[in-house]
This record gives sequence, C-alpha cells and structure tokens, in this order.
Amino acid sequence: MLFTKKNLSPKEPEKKVRGLLDVDGATCSSCVYTIEHVGAKLKGVYDCYVDRNTSQIQLTYDGSQETLDRIVELVDKIGYTAVVNVPDVDNLAKA
Repeated sequence: MLFTKKNLSPKEPEKKVRGLLDVDGATCSSCVYTIEHVGAKLKGVYDCYVDRNTSQIQLTYDGSQETLDRIVELVDKIGYTAVVNVPDVDNLAKA
C-alpha cells in the first residue's frame, strides 16, 4: 500500500510578540528562576525573562490577552505582583 501525504501546505508561522510587564517583589534568584521556568511552560509563552535590575518581565508570547492574563495570574499565585506595561514592544516602536 502506498502512503500519500495530504495537506502538505507549509505550517503557518506562529505569531511572536514581545511584551513587558512590571513585577514587584521578585528580587531573589529563586523568585526569578520560578517565574522564568514556570512562565515559559505556559501555553502561548515562548520565552520569559525576569530582569531584577529593572523589575520587569520580558516576555515573548503569542500576542493574546489570555496569555498575558495567565502570566499575571501565575506571578500572583507565586506571591508577587505583575502588571502589563507594554503588551507589544515592536508595535510601540513603529508608532
């Protein structure tokens, strides 16, 4: 039996948006590690980096509000506060 491949259209590129969130209280290495590693595992999150010097989370994600809400909720559950500062850094730079 011959196997044929159906629907060989190239996969749509995933939308990747860079956002910034302000985070309050995450000042130790353990806090940063937890937010980065658990945050990166959330659906729609491609990369999550916490900058302790600026107290910001730099996020690469799918651009949906639901994903931002999930990361804010995650940070809250861990015991800190996160607020969306810039949801789309690249779009802001174009304006």
